[in-house]
Amino acid sequence: MQNPPQRGYTLLELIVSVGIFSLVMLAVSSAYLSLIKLDRETRATSDILNNLSFAIDSVGREIRTGRDYDCTPSTSSLDICTSTPGTSLSFVDSNGRTVVYSVSSSRQIIQTVNGAVSELTDPRITIDSLLFYVRGVGSTVD
Repeated sequence: MQNPPQRGYTLLELIVSVGIFSLVMLAVSSAYLSLIKLDRETRATSDILNNLSFAIDSVGREIRTGRDYDCTPSTSSLDICTSTPGTSLSFVDSNGRTVVYSVSSSRQIIQTVNGAVSELTDPRITIDSLLFYVRGVGSTVD
């Protein structure tokens, strides 16, 4: 009686197939980790842009509904920032509170309402320059 031939994989075939599988998985996992990192960076940039957009919209809305604007000129000029920009802007908001917008020493947009200071922008945002021009403000006729 003759034994049937043995079927299966040799040790060399198993080592080669495990090696190829490992290389493919290394390449795929490396690409996946790169995509995760890129997604995190994109989300962080999006969060920063959304925060800055919200801050600018809030400032604009408050300024539109305010009155009695006063601007601190960036130079020693005596105008109220009609031709020379100012580094801070103060006014009375729709609720009768005095509001001041300026840039802090940490280079963030800050809002001061009746003496209470709050930062409007995310700490990851650096404001290089914030200048205010005041036009069309003068004595009004009641």
